[in-house]
Amino acid sequence: MLGSRSSLFWHFIRLADEIKPRYIIWENVPGLLSSGHDFQIVMDAFTQIGYACDVNILNAEHFGVPQRRRRVFIICVQLDALRQKKTNISDRIMAELTLQALHATWDALQGALFHAKSPSVFTSQIAAS
Repeated sequence: MLGSRSSLFWHFIRLADEIKPRYIIWENVPGLLSSGHDFQIVMDAFTQIGYACDVNILNAEHFGVPQRRRRVFIICVQLDALRQKKTNISDRIMAELTLQALHATWDALQGALFHAKSPSVFTSQIAAS
């Protein structure tokens, strides 16, 4: 995403942030996924402007086009729109996002507790031997 052609992507992100459409469908070549760094930049950019995203690879031949043409589609929905419109899908997406945040918090707490307890457990085992 640092190449000369990536400036179009950043203009797109800027416009999406200004216009704030409820949904965004963004399409690119499958090579985007081969560079984990570029893919992470794309996903972070959409997230930072307030969108939850899902990614899928579709092949045009499965939709009546007489050629094999694989494309990456990133479907984004504005988080504010999800919060305002209560549907089964929005509830599931919000629940999943909340669960991910809770898991991250729980993992951080467990890591902190483990590191805090480790020296005392180790020290008490040495003292007992």
